[in-house]
Amino acid sequence: MEYAPHGNLKDFLKQICRDSIATEQELMVFGVQIARGMHFLESKKCIHGDLAARNVLVGDNFIMKIADFGFSRYVKGTNGFPINPNNKLPIRWMSIETLEGKDYDSSCDVWSFGVVLWEILTLGEEPYLHTATTNLYNFLNMGNRLEKPPLCSNEMYVMMRQCWNSVPKQRPTFGELVRDLEYMCNNQGGNINAALQNEY
Repeated sequence: MEYAPHGNLKDFLKQICRDSIATEQELMVFGVQIARGMHFLESKKCIHGDLAARNVLVGDNFIMKIADFGFSRYVKGTNGFPINPNNKLPIRWMSIETLEGKDYDSSCDVWSFGVVLWEILTLGEEPYLHTATTNLYNFLNMGNRLEKPPLCSNEMYVMMRQCWNSVPKQRPTFGELVRDLEYMCNNQGGNINAALQNEY
């Protein structure tokens, strides 16, 4: 595996981004890259299973590299795979249906991606910090979700909420997320492809 000089995204957000003023558009360049990587995995019928900011590495020129494929599976068609309860599970990034014990599929990765967007826009905060993991299912089942981050636009928060839809089939695909994120970034006065070529 290639060396990632800036470490993982969670620590990078905490240690680097908090020392400078970052706009939503600058932060969303990270989200676009991760969505593109997940779209590629989705197209190859690969489910990651543990998508979180801590499992994204920050390479040269601040290029995001999705890592830690320990939970990943190749699946045929639209099938998912069962969660092994003996594994240490990423509870705070798991979808509501996987917390119920249902199979993990690509729509579960979409839920996790919504949490990653929230991590990016809170500069690395811990999701559901004041909710015990044992109470998380009940918290979500009552319709609660992570709150809108201060750096987050209403439009971006709507996208997060779509990722956290309690009905898996009503969540966006990664292809749709790439399209919408790129549109939002470009609509804020920047060029996402040009931004990816620049350092921050």
